[in-house]
Amino acid sequence: MYTASILKVMEPERGNSACSTEYCKEVLSKYDFHVLHKSDVKPVMSVLKEEIFATSRNSELVIIMGGTGLLWEDIATEAVLSLIDKRAQGLEISMVHNALKKDREFSRYRCAAGTILNSVVLSIPGKKESVEWYLEPVLNTIKTLLNEWRKKRL
Repeated sequence: MYTASILKVMEPERGNSACSTEYCKEVLSKYDFHVLHKSDVKPVMSVLKEEIFATSRNSELVIIMGGTGLLWEDIATEAVLSLIDKRAQGLEISMVHNALKKDREFSRYRCAAGTILNSVVLSIPGKKESVEWYLEPVLNTIKTLLNEWRKKRL
């Protein structure tokens, strides 16, 4: 069993996103991830960064949903990139490639992936489709990485 947390960047003008968070939790459980923490976070850089960093201390995988567009308040990608120790561009490419195969409109969104110590952090769009199109293609790869880290800690 692996641990995960889901942070949803609040986007009140874009409607209720509870279904995307719940769907994300369901998908993670299919891949043996237990969600320890779910919360909504204001789109304020200092608040978002603090929540990402604190959550990464307790979860092997942190998913930030939303805040990845091109509007001024879409700061999730910048928050993740400012905190990570190592960027995982291969995961980013895999996520974007798969999403664009499904819907070209996703070219308006950005994502980020990297590590904070022994935690993988992913920033994906907040739409329900994002879970399937961005997240599912990389979960087995992330599990492999987590298994390697676990072996080194023993």
